Amino acid sequence: MNFKIGLFFLCIFFCVGFISAGSAIRELPDNVDSGQNVFIFLSINLENESFYVIDEVIPSGWEIIDNGGADTSEANHLKWVIIQDAEDVVYNYTLRVPENISGQYNFSGTCMFENDIEEQNVNGDISIIVNLVQESSSGDSDSSDSSKKSSSDRKGSNVQVTYGNASSINFSKDSNFPIKISKEDIDNSKEYLLFFSLILFIIFMVCYLFLRK
Repeated sequence: MNFKIGLFFLCIFFCVGFISAGSAIRELPDNVDSGQNVFIFLSINLENESFYVIDEVIPSGWEIIDNGGADTSEANHLKWVIIQDAEDVVYNYTLRVPENISGQYNFSGTCMFENDIEEQNVNGDISIIVNLVQESSSGDSDSSDSSKKSSSDRKGSNVQVTYGNASSINFSKDSNFPIKISKEDIDNSKEYLLFFSLILFIIFMVCYLFLRK
């Protein structure tokens, strides 16, 4: 009798052990730059089950941008609790990688499905490599913007006037065809203008005196 009872419980144990349970599989990119967003996929595959619990653990200090419908009340955790009518689904959540970090960062998590007798680990990728990206200083950025602006200005009409000890003024329609006028040329132009004005004045006076007669 005791043998039959033992055999009965042994059969139950093996039957329960061979019941298939669902699984959770994590998918991570191989690497990501510091300060950037990273998208994580969590695939849930069921075996005729109607409820499950997922507890996903992310690296400390990483900001949750999109929780993918998970509960985030506990720091560094995303939890999905489905109590009925469960279906195969792929959860997608988004994190922001902190600035100025690099190296390998690990993910972990546990899950338990209707057919499970104990918790199991989330399968799939467990780590990601973060590449350090140095931020350019504001001075370099301003210098770059100024350089771009100067380059843009040179494409159009440009007038450059220099005072003090400068001996010339540069006028250029564009950077490829500059026109240079020296100070001497300007002085000569003034003399020509004065001489031409004097000639016009003499002609005007001659005409005026002639008409009066």
